[in-house]
Amino acid sequence: EEIAQRAEYGKGTLYNYFPGGKDEMLYAVVDELYDDLCALIDVSLPPSDPPPDRARFEYFIGRMFAYFSERRELFAILMKEAHRMGFSDSQDRVRYFLRQRGRLADALARPIARAMEHGELRALSAHAVAHMLLGNIQGCQMILALEDATGTAQCGMGTDARWQPGDAARFVTTMLFDGLLSESARTPGGS
Repeated sequence: EEIAQRAEYGKGTLYNYFPGGKDEMLYAVVDELYDDLCALIDVSLPPSDPPPDRARFEYFIGRMFAYFSERRELFAILMKEAHRMGFSDSQDRVRYFLRQRGRLADALARPIARAMEHGELRALSAHAVAHMLLGNIQGCQMILALEDATGTAQCGMGTDARWQPGDAARFVTTMLFDGLLSESARTPGGS
């Protein structure tokens, strides 16, 4: 109803464009969203540039946070529907969700693999790192969205301070490049 109202169409007219009903409308939105995210990866970490380093990854991660910050309603829909699709009894819905998530991970695994080949990141499974990175971005964005919706700060930036996309990007980049080990634990002979 809300889509029809915003588009200034009757619901019947809207279904003329989407004969598969609500699922087809949702898939159209999700397709466009994942197209945007794959394009964002390609623009932020282009294969024609030198292998991405810490600064390029932070730039990309910041753009991901900014993308969702500018589209909070879309992010909320994606989170709700992704869980419904991923844990659906319908194998078609689960496969659709996995295909979309997989193509995003594939797009991100390519620059991650380049960074690993050139020693910017530790050599691990590029796809596993891509999924981990996407999950961390999603988790932090979820906290940002909930903080915005409730007016509370939960990320430890101070009692009243809320993370901005750049803060979240620096945090996730630090986790990607430095992990949780302290500086002394990372250096030989450290305690």
